[in-house]
Amino acid sequence: MDMTPVVSDSRSDAFARTPDSNWQRAHAELERLAHSRARLDSEEDYWLLCASRARVHAELGYGSFSEYIERLFGYEPRWTKEKLACSCRDTSACSRESVLRWPRSSA
Repeated sequence: MDMTPVVSDSRSDAFARTPDSNWQRAHAELERLAHSRARLDSEEDYWLLCASRARVHAELGYGSFSEYIERLFGYEPRWTKEKLACSCRDTSACSRESVLRWPRSSA
C-alpha cells in the first residue's frame, strides 16, 4: 500500500527533497502547530467566557449554554463546563462565584 501523502505543495515537496532533515522539519512543524493550538485554545477560552456571561445561547434561542456550544463545536457538556471553569480560574476578572450554576449530581 502506497503511504505517500496526497497533498502536494511547496512544503511537502521541499520536505521530500531533504530526507536528512526530515525528523528536524517534522519536529519544527509539530512545535509550530502546538504553539498555534495553545494560542487558539486560549482565545477560545476567552470567548467562551464572554459568550457565557453575555448569555449568547439565550439570545439565539438555545435551551442552555452547553447545548449552544455542543452544536457549535461538538463539545460534550462536561467539556464545556471544564473549559469555562478553567477560563474563569485563569481570568483575573472572575469573582469566586461560578460563571454558570451547574446542577449538583444526585449521586
